[in-house]
Amino acid sequence: MDPIFRRIHIDPLTMDERLKNAAIRGDVGFLREAIASKKPFEYFKLKYVPRDGTDGKEEGDNMFYLAAINGRVEFIREALEVLPLSVVHYLLTQRNIEGKTLLQEDLLLQHNEHKVLARLIEDFYERRNPMDRHLKNAAIQGDVEFLKKAVASHRPVEYFKSMYFPCPTRKEKGGNIFHLAAHHGRVEFFKAAMEMLPISEVELDILLWQREDDQYAGKSVLYVARRKCREIVEVMEDIYRGRNSMDEQLKKVAIEGDVEFLREAVASNVNKPNAYFQSLHCVPDPNYRKDQVGNMFHLAAWNKRGEFLREAIEILPKEAGVDVHLLLCQQDHPKFKRNPLHVAALEGYNKIVKVILDYYDHHKSLISAPANSLPQPTKAMAMAMAMDCGSVKPWLAKDIWGNTPFYYVMAQCREECALKLLSMDSELFSHMDDCDEGDPYDSIFVIALRRGFSKVILKFRESAPNWHTFDKRVLACALGPAPNCSDEIFRLVLEQNLLVIKDRDFYRIWSPLPSWALIGKLYPFEYVLKEEVCATDLRRYIVGMISEENPLYYVGLSDCDEDMGVQIASIVVDAWKKEIEQLNTVKVEPPWFARRRIKGTVLEAAILKQRKKVALHFLSLEKIELFLGEQDQSLFLAIDHRCPDVAQKILDLVDQHGLKTLLISNVGRTVLHDAPKCNGTAENFLKQLVKRYPELMKQTDDDGVTILHSWMEIGELWPFQCILNEDEFSLDVRENFADLLMQKTDDKSWNPLHVAALFGANGVIERIVRFLLEAIHEQSLCFYPFAIEGEDIEGNTPVDIALSTGREELALYFLSRGNITSAYNYIFKAIDKQCHSVVIFLLGKIPRHPWPFDYLHMGKQNVLHIASKCTEENAKLIIEKWPELINEQDENGKTPLERASETRTNWLLKLILQKERSSILKAPMIWVEPCERGDLSTILAFAENTYFRYICREHEDTPLHHVEFKDYNKYQELLKCEFIRELKNARDIHGDTPLHKAIKNRNKDLTEILFNIGDVEWDIKNKDGKTAMDLLEEASKDSKWDENGKTPRERASEDGTNWLFKLLLQKKRSSILKAPTTAWVEPCERGDLSTILAFAENAYFSYTCKKQKDTPLHHVKFKDYKKYQELLNCELIRELKNVRDKQGDTPLHKAIKNQNKDLTEILFSMGDVEWNIKNKDGKTAMDLLEEEASKDPEWVHTQTFLHSNYAVNLIF
Repeated sequence: MDPIFRRIHIDPLTMDERLKNAAIRGDVGFLREAIASKKPFEYFKLKYVPRDGTDGKEEGDNMFYLAAINGRVEFIREALEVLPLSVVHYLLTQRNIEGKTLLQEDLLLQHNEHKVLARLIEDFYERRNPMDRHLKNAAIQGDVEFLKKAVASHRPVEYFKSMYFPCPTRKEKGGNIFHLAAHHGRVEFFKAAMEMLPISEVELDILLWQREDDQYAGKSVLYVARRKCREIVEVMEDIYRGRNSMDEQLKKVAIEGDVEFLREAVASNVNKPNAYFQSLHCVPDPNYRKDQVGNMFHLAAWNKRGEFLREAIEILPKEAGVDVHLLLCQQDHPKFKRNPLHVAALEGYNKIVKVILDYYDHHKSLISAPANSLPQPTKAMAMAMAMDCGSVKPWLAKDIWGNTPFYYVMAQCREECALKLLSMDSELFSHMDDCDEGDPYDSIFVIALRRGFSKVILKFRESAPNWHTFDKRVLACALGPAPNCSDEIFRLVLEQNLLVIKDRDFYRIWSPLPSWALIGKLYPFEYVLKEEVCATDLRRYIVGMISEENPLYYVGLSDCDEDMGVQIASIVVDAWKKEIEQLNTVKVEPPWFARRRIKGTVLEAAILKQRKKVALHFLSLEKIELFLGEQDQSLFLAIDHRCPDVAQKILDLVDQHGLKTLLISNVGRTVLHDAPKCNGTAENFLKQLVKRYPELMKQTDDDGVTILHSWMEIGELWPFQCILNEDEFSLDVRENFADLLMQKTDDKSWNPLHVAALFGANGVIERIVRFLLEAIHEQSLCFYPFAIEGEDIEGNTPVDIALSTGREELALYFLSRGNITSAYNYIFKAIDKQCHSVVIFLLGKIPRHPWPFDYLHMGKQNVLHIASKCTEENAKLIIEKWPELINEQDENGKTPLERASETRTNWLLKLILQKERSSILKAPMIWVEPCERGDLSTILAFAENTYFRYICREHEDTPLHHVEFKDYNKYQELLKCEFIRELKNARDIHGDTPLHKAIKNRNKDLTEILFNIGDVEWDIKNKDGKTAMDLLEEASKDSKWDENGKTPRERASEDGTNWLFKLLLQKKRSSILKAPTTAWVEPCERGDLSTILAFAENAYFSYTCKKQKDTPLHHVKFKDYKKYQELLNCELIRELKNVRDKQGDTPLHKAIKNQNKDLTEILFSMGDVEWNIKNKDGKTAMDLLEEEASKDPEWVHTQTFLHSNYAVNLIF
């Protein structure tokens, strides 16, 4: 058999089978040949995935793993000699599908040679490790002296930058010297290395952010330090915090794109040196997306501020002398190493990319300058860490992942941006085939083809016609995505590079055939398989790929035009047949027979994608019946995915070739179970099935599910209409179908009506059930009420389930057709699910006598306990028909009245109390909870009951003792109720009146209302001998003076609780004498006008002020001029305008001293203010005003004092 037709699993991401066999057998010769043939090192890193039909035990194993399992020491020894350390380290630390490495599996210990292998590996790491072992030991042990000597001996820089790869047989850590120091907590060594190493700041940054294994997946120094040594974390964070030189305002401006501020900042550049605009926003450890770092251009790019960037680029060099080129080359952070163009291109911000490219298009001298001509930033600017000084072209600077802005422009931006960049720098064409060793698909050339950049490819061809010198891996990868471009480009790529396809095995490159099939381009298949342009051996090789990476499967998955897909499939099949005939080889399985381990067959792929024409084409291929005969599920898939024509074609093949096994699934389910899922010609399909294979009608699946169960769940009416059509099917067929109504499933004992009630679609299932039962009744096919009354394994009938799922119409129909007298508790479920029409129906059917206990009770609960879920009309019917239910208690001892109160169903409360007023006596304190939750309507409902007054007196309690509202108006509304108002002086078991309780509970609104009711007796004493006024005195903090010597009145004043304060003063005016001054000073100083006025209204206040020689006018401070006017409108305050304090100062003296402009002006404007009174220093108010004028003329020289001509003349 020709090797190209071997059905092997060729996958570029899996190990070559020859390498797998060499590792298993220990074939050292093959390993040497592979190395000599210069295969890429990625070839040796791949894992083996076995081909179809194996047990999969080897899946996920690399060549070291396979060799170790089979004890091939020499193979491993040879690999250690010929492979580089990075590859060996990768293989030894690579994890299998269970997440374990070779050494974690202890595979070396399973063989006698384990000691030999361990020594080999340890010797290999000792010899080949880049880092000097003395330097490694010094970093681990924190030997600062060794470091000093090494630096003094002028070791080369690379000596200190070397990496240590840890030997997997030992428990040790790797990385550079900073990693090792961080792992072992060597803080002093870490600091010494940072200070002494003969490296630049840029090189230091590289070391600090380098990964342990020098790969992207390893851990950085900061990551290690966070888990090992907090002091080192602080050292690193201090470094990068120190580099955060950007002003917060500039950061905000760049983020928001504030062009106006930028212009102002540039205009005032006397105070803004160049370093201001070149500063960096830096954080110690930025998140990839969350933390935006870098200079102002980075921040503008992140936030799509194109106009800001354009303006900055234009005005910064001209007016501020800022080097824009320097800013555009600057890197954001050593963790990422991105310049502004990286950011803009990475995010696909085409406008910002164009702004940056336009700048360089107008300054061509910058990119034509030598590499070392880039201006070097000063250390004071803290920017050395953020520059790529080796390049003057920002689009060629590499980030931490090795990608350039040129790469991101090609991958993320529009073609116009790519063309602009290529027109500016023709040298970029030499980078088109740049790619990572392991991923040629990621080269820029392949990306351009994949994104359909035809103009870029044409421009590239004009500039670099010798593209055949490209890396062959790239050319081989280019064939797949090339059809995304124009036909001209695709023909060009295909014709010039087709021969490269034969190198795909060597480079482990995917076949282009699947890509062509997915894209849906006909030309490449015609070119390589139909036209006479390929040599025989090349055509044979290409045809061989059909068996390996089946393009027919991708024709089925494609989104391209179906007719095009059929043409592609025809070309592929014809080419395969022609090649098979010429080879005259052994029998080979056709590609349309191919099966994938996970994703199925080519036919299944087309059906899943609903590509009906493609699927029909596959079904038309020769010997397809042989393929279908292998317990294939394609017929079920066609039905499930609404492909009736495909299902009909498969059914025809079943008839022609006797493939009845296709009609039953591996779980016993028949095609007839799922037939209603089809649409289009489904009715004809169903008729054919029943007529040709009537035995399927009685077939159940492994769970006992009949076709009627299944049809109920699918929810289509037409299948029932079809089967029960007397003109279409015989009586036997219809009777057999009707008999299925009584059949139950094995697990749940559901009949089809249970399924209808549980899974049927609302609105549809009701029509189906109604049609089915009426047709059965009219045709006398069976006695269906038994099905309605049938119980499942939990004792539920279809009515129970319909009620539980809220299908009210269906439940009502079942009840109208079934026997209601044998069904208990339906009314409970109907009420619970709020099926009100069902409740009405049942209330009409349940008799009044004899006592229908079973219908109205569930345990100790009766229907009235849950009547809050009823309509008011239904609840009224229940109460009228069975009033005995009102006083029954449930399992928790609660009556329906209590349940109604809990659910706040006031209309139900009223109904119960109207019907049975004495029912409240069963739960006399039921009204307390509504009071506490503030349910006014419920409280009033109780208050209307004639027994309520008796209960309040009997239990010495009232609603006013418990009520809590958030709305003041509700208290007023409550007290409008005459009966509630009568309880205002009632005392509870502690002797407290409602006023006592309101004060104790700090209920401000109720306290005020009760105090304002004229006939509330606030001097009643409780059992503690205290009146409401006594409690009011204690309301702030018990009845004692606090540690600061303040009374409750003072505390009320300070807390701003004016209502409490006013009540105290209103009811006990002389209480102010206990704290004559201190109580009102604080409200004056905080500007609390209402509290000051509350004091002023007290009859003792004027006397107290004069006696204590202090007034509010000496202390008051308002922010609003009108408040001073309002204060002085109070006659009692106005009388105090000339009172002198203990220093002899009048309010006018104090106002001038405090530079209180508003109060000074008002006092001067009052005609009877005596401004010539002298204080104890012998100074009048005018003297003080003159002194203030000498200190601050602006304060005095205003219209403030123009009301007094004398004052103006005196001062000026």
